[in-house]
Amino acid sequence: MVCTIKAGETAPQTGYYACKKCGYKIMVQEGKPVPACPACSHDILVYESE
Repeated sequence: MVCTIKAGETAPQTGYYACKKCGYKIMVQEGKPVPACPACSHDILVYESE
């Protein structure tokens, strides 16, 4: 299942979220806000896995 999320939204599950623009991966805990990409500041990320 592909889960696309915008920065600032709550992570629906714990795992790595990859920037849709540059591919940088961020680990986010379930229930925490997803940050903008620290590498390029893009605000759309895609859930990858735990």
